[in-house]
Amino acid sequence: MPYKDPEKAREYRREWKKSPEQREKAAKRREVRERSDPEFKARSRATEKRWRGRNPGKVQAKRERRAENPRTVRDDNLRHLYGITHEDYERMLEEQGGGCAICGSTTSRRKGRGHLSIDHCHQTGKVRGVLCDPCNNGLGRFGDDPELLRGALEYLERVG
Repeated sequence: MPYKDPEKAREYRREWKKSPEQREKAAKRREVRERSDPEFKARSRATEKRWRGRNPGKVQAKRERRAENPRTVRDDNLRHLYGITHEDYERMLEEQGGGCAICGSTTSRRKGRGHLSIDHCHQTGKVRGVLCDPCNNGLGRFGDDPELLRGALEYLERVG
């Protein structure tokens, strides 16, 4: 730490934590830990719940900001959950011909959602493409296992 004075050290850490890069790294670390440690996840959720109870004004202000700026909310979610930007999403969609990578559908087919889903590996977090909800759910139900999917295909071909 560059400072011996505790107050200067605290201020340095506060400023350091504010940088977008550090916040994103911290969010990734927290996400990985929550995936691997259910107790940590439960403690995190309890802490968040207490904070929301003590800060209703801030919670309401955030809700209002999100309602006014749905595109910003989508961008934040893409960045936080998948590490991509809206432009990355649009580029992937364009590379796939403008629709689902499996069936080609251009709509999510889910009420209230105008966008397709991000398909990603749940173990590594790697983004694989853009899918409609039925195709994305189908892969998930088969546990992203190619052998199971091949078995399902063989079954469908066999029974017609």
